[in-house]
Amino acid sequence: LVVSVHPLLQNLPLDVMRKRVKAKLMDPTPFATVITDLTECHPTWYHPRVTACFVPSEQCKKQALSLGLRESQLVMHGLPIRPQFTVKLPPREKLRAKLGMDAKAPTVLLI
Repeated sequence: LVVSVHPLLQNLPLDVMRKRVKAKLMDPTPFATVITDLTECHPTWYHPRVTACFVPSEQCKKQALSLGLRESQLVMHGLPIRPQFTVKLPPREKLRAKLGMDAKAPTVLLI
């Protein structure tokens, strides 16, 4: 199983895999896309040759169908996230104290 979680990594891997199967260098391998955008997505997310396309919302499912994917390829599953991301955090004051941060200073996180 090959799983893609990036909109630009459908076409190239699928083409390479198809050529390798045709040349008898590998067996056919299922290919799944997991869409990580919640609303209207870039069309490159939706490739008609995927085995399965996991969509997080009804809006994405409708877009996939409008772009040529079949209902049988689509799995509406929500966004896959680690369970740790669903744990309720302590109050801001406690977190700042735990991290040794000034409780009153403005804070910005840049990633």
